[in-house]
Amino acid sequence: MSNQCCRLMDQTITGASLVSCFGEPRITGFKGALYFTLTALFSVDLAFCLTYEWHDFIKRLLTLKEMALVIFCTGGYFAHLNMISVENEYIFKYLKYVDEPYHSHSSKKLKLINEMNAFIKWLSAFSTRAFKFLYMFAAVLPLVHIVIVLARTHFSGKKLDEDNFPLVMHFYVPLSLRTIPGYFLANLAASIWYALSLYIWSIVFKIFVIGLGCLCTEMDLLFEAVNEIDHIPPAEETTPSKTTNETMHVNEILLKRKFNAIIEHHQDITKTMKLMNRMFQTTIVLFLNVYCLQLCLYIVFVMKLEDIVQRIKFATLYIFALYLQYQYASCSQRIKDRGETFGETLYGCGWVDKPQWMKKMLLIMKCMADQPLVMKPYGWYVVDRVFMANIFKATYTYLNVVNEFIK
Repeated sequence: MSNQCCRLMDQTITGASLVSCFGEPRITGFKGALYFTLTALFSVDLAFCLTYEWHDFIKRLLTLKEMALVIFCTGGYFAHLNMISVENEYIFKYLKYVDEPYHSHSSKKLKLINEMNAFIKWLSAFSTRAFKFLYMFAAVLPLVHIVIVLARTHFSGKKLDEDNFPLVMHFYVPLSLRTIPGYFLANLAASIWYALSLYIWSIVFKIFVIGLGCLCTEMDLLFEAVNEIDHIPPAEETTPSKTTNETMHVNEILLKRKFNAIIEHHQDITKTMKLMNRMFQTTIVLFLNVYCLQLCLYIVFVMKLEDIVQRIKFATLYIFALYLQYQYASCSQRIKDRGETFGETLYGCGWVDKPQWMKKMLLIMKCMADQPLVMKPYGWYVVDRVFMANIFKATYTYLNVVNEFIK
C-alpha cells in the first residue's frame, strides 16, 4: 500500500461511507451505441489495413496489436456490465457486513476491516487517476501533437506527409479523409473510442481487485473467528444453568453459536468464490491471454520502431500492462493462499478439550477446506503467480518467433 493508504488507515472509514466509491455509470444508451459504432468502424478499417499493409512486417504487427485491442475492449464492455452483479451481490453486502456491531468487540478484526476499508478508498482514487494518466499519455498528447502538425501544415501551405503522419492509433485512413479536417476527425474518433475503452477497463480492474481483496479480508476475519474458539473454556470448567427442561452449559451454548457463525461464514465465502469465478472468467481470459500477445508486441515496437516518441509510448504501455497483469495474478494468488491456510487454521485451533459434536463438525469443515479456493476461468487453468511466470515464458517465446520473421 502507498503512504496515502497508510494515512487513511489512521482514520475511521465505515463501510457505508465507501458505497459512493462504486456504482459508476455504465456505457449504455447513446454512449453504448456510439462505442459499438466506433468499434465496428475500426474493426472493418483494421481488417482492410491488415491486407493493405501485409507486405510491411512492422506495420502488420501494429495492425494486429490494434485488432487485439479491439477484441479486448469489446469483451471488456460486457465484462463491465457484469461488474454490476459483483457490486450488488457481494461488495455492498460485504460493506454492510463489516459495519455490523458484532465485529466491533475484536480489535484484531477491526484492524483488518480498517485496513481493507482504507485500501478500497485508496484504490478507487488510484485506478481513476491511473487510467486518466494513461488516456492523457496515449491519446490526448498524440491528439494535441496531431493538431499542431495539422495547424502547421495549414498555415505553411505545405502538403500533408501521408506516409509519416502521426495517428492516435494505427489504422488506415481512407483517401477521401486524407485532408486536414479528415485527419482531425479520424483521430478524434479514435481518441473518443480510447477514452470509453479505458473507462470500461478502469471499472473492471477496480471491481476485480477490490472484490478479491474483500474476499481475502473475509478469510482473515474467519481465521480470527476460529482462533477465538481457544478463548472459550471447556464445558467442564463452567457452572451449569437450567434452560427449558434440560441442563446446558453456558460456554457450550457460546461455542455452538460461534461455530455456527464460522460454518455460515465459510459457506458464504465459498458461494462468493463461485460468483467471482463466474463473473470474472471472461475478464481473466481476455486480459491474461490477449495481453500476453500485447506484451510481446510492445517489446518488439520498443526495440524496432525508429520513432523515439512511439518507443516511449509502447514502453510505458508495457509497464502499465505488466502492472495490471501482476495485480490480477497477485489477487488470485492471495485467495489461493488463504484457502490453503484455512485447513491449517482449523487444525491448529484448540479442539482437543472441546465437545465431541464440535470435533465431528471440525472434521467436516476440514474436508470442505481441502477444496481449493482458486480463480479458474472456464475450468481451464488456475490463475496464480505460477501462471504469471508461464505468461512471461510465452511472451518471450512469441518474441523469439517474431524476431525470426524480422530477420
